[in-house]
Amino acid sequence: MHKNSTGFYTLFVFVSLLIAPVIRFLSIYYLNYVLAGIYIALALAAIIGIAIESLKEKQYAPAFEFKNPFHLDAFSYIAAAGFFVNFITQCVLLYGAFSSGRLNGTYILPILMSGVTALVSSGYFIIVGFSFGNRNYDFRSFRLIHVVPMLWALSVVFNLMELSSGFEKSIDSTLKYFMMLMLVCFFYRFATEVDSEGNAKNTTVLFARVYSYLAVLFFIDRFALVLSGKAPLISAENSVAFTGLMLCGFTFFFEKNILNSFVNGKDNSRRK
Repeated sequence: MHKNSTGFYTLFVFVSLLIAPVIRFLSIYYLNYVLAGIYIALALAAIIGIAIESLKEKQYAPAFEFKNPFHLDAFSYIAAAGFFVNFITQCVLLYGAFSSGRLNGTYILPILMSGVTALVSSGYFIIVGFSFGNRNYDFRSFRLIHVVPMLWALSVVFNLMELSSGFEKSIDSTLKYFMMLMLVCFFYRFATEVDSEGNAKNTTVLFARVYSYLAVLFFIDRFALVLSGKAPLISAENSVAFTGLMLCGFTFFFEKNILNSFVNGKDNSRRK
């Protein structure tokens, strides 16, 4: 394998994450459509750059390199904590629904599914953390639960179907759903890589990168809305943004782990 260049996409994404929050806050505060357009264009350009950089490589190192130079065990535990935070949020939402008599199945069922899958996913990522921190442990030996994080992401999409309204929130809704869609795709690729003995697919790297970028962008977006008084501090969307940011640490360094093995030109996978 030859060394893959990530300089352009890394620099552009980093710069966009520095500039985008300022533009977004100004667009919210002044209700400026031009600034909103610049913000969207900047985000799209970053995603296109990520896609080009990710898909140009036809082959990467194996997805699960357990040498762990990026402390993926710690980030797995952080992801587990993020899932548990979401589990608590779903419990609060469920309690509120029963207290208010809002017993509509289309509202209750996604909350129940989110809560159950969040709790199972929390335990699952603790097991993933054990695998990256213990050379004698391999989470891939567990069956049937590899798809649970993907089911959680799908349930969150259904749980957030009530779209926000208003100029300042339309971008927020788009970011939210596109971020969760990328997380569904990443968890799908993660589950399929578990059963694969070959190298990681470029789409695994792509979805990890795009999700990581959007998770940071969405968290900043929610922060800007709260700071400008356009959104409450405590809300389901803010909980998703917080959980998404905690998951972002894992997806970001999971991708970096693959690239590290790719650059070194070695198949260091120690377990098949």
